[in-house]
Amino acid sequence: MSPSKPKPLPISINPKQKRMARAQFGALCYRVEQGVVQILLITSRRTKRWILPKGWPEDGLTPAQAAANEAREEAGVTGKIKQRPIGVYSYEKHVENAESLPCMVTLYALKVKTQCDTYPEQSERQRQWFSCEEAASRVAEPELARLIKAFAPLLSTISPLDLSGAITQIRVNRQGASPVIRFSLKCSHNHSFDSWFQSSEAYEKLAKAGMLTCVECGDCAVEKSLMAPKISTQTPSENPALSAPMSEAERNFAKIKQKIEANSDYVGMNFAHEARAMHSGESPNRAIYGEAKAEEAKALIDEGIPVAPLPFVPKRQTN
Repeated sequence: MSPSKPKPLPISINPKQKRMARAQFGALCYRVEQGVVQILLITSRRTKRWILPKGWPEDGLTPAQAAANEAREEAGVTGKIKQRPIGVYSYEKHVENAESLPCMVTLYALKVKTQCDTYPEQSERQRQWFSCEEAASRVAEPELARLIKAFAPLLSTISPLDLSGAITQIRVNRQGASPVIRFSLKCSHNHSFDSWFQSSEAYEKLAKAGMLTCVECGDCAVEKSLMAPKISTQTPSENPALSAPMSEAERNFAKIKQKIEANSDYVGMNFAHEARAMHSGESPNRAIYGEAKAEEAKALIDEGIPVAPLPFVPKRQTN
């Protein structure tokens, strides 16, 4: 008997404080016309640039449900949304009478079934269908553009991307002198790049699951080049570090990390206590980050205190 899949839980959050989370949920609305994947974009309210429907966490809704609700309100479409995200991207939200807020958007794929003629934000926005390539060229965020470009091949894979979906280069963290193998890879657009794997079997497993993507264009049709693999048994001190960002998406994630560390207070393992103190007014409201156990984070959410996971380990806790 196979284990059941974990069911996403609805979020409990005070509506007045949901923007403090700086985490949003977005919908990649798509349809397939004559075998061609099309993406629905909408315009922003103020600047009228092309964006995807997205919004803040909603009390009582799962992240995917919140994303679907934004698609209905902002784009006037409904359909079937995947419960697992296809990736994340970042952007700076401009707020009146305040500095711009760095936000991270978790993106969910929504297959459009109904497009309504009237919807709540119809008078404030425009909407238009684009091919994946055209949609990627219209959005301003590089990470989002890569996700859109990679989306059409992603539909044919058997495994959805997790929250690291915006990072296209797969890496292996080598400890000690365990042997690793480097393959020269190429995509269907003839872009060549190298990547390390624990073994040939590890490469085959990732390739079969559709979890290898081109570092240049996001193409999922990746295969080994006709070159001899290079095997290394050197220790990390004898090899170039694999921790440095290599792709544009990874560099952008590094920028997000730097911005959060520069503009937020690090509270370490005292995160849960400090979050409650801010929520009750005992401590001044400010941006904080730190560590919390899973049960502590769940308790905070149950109490209506907005928290969000970060896609990196705090610098002070990195070995």
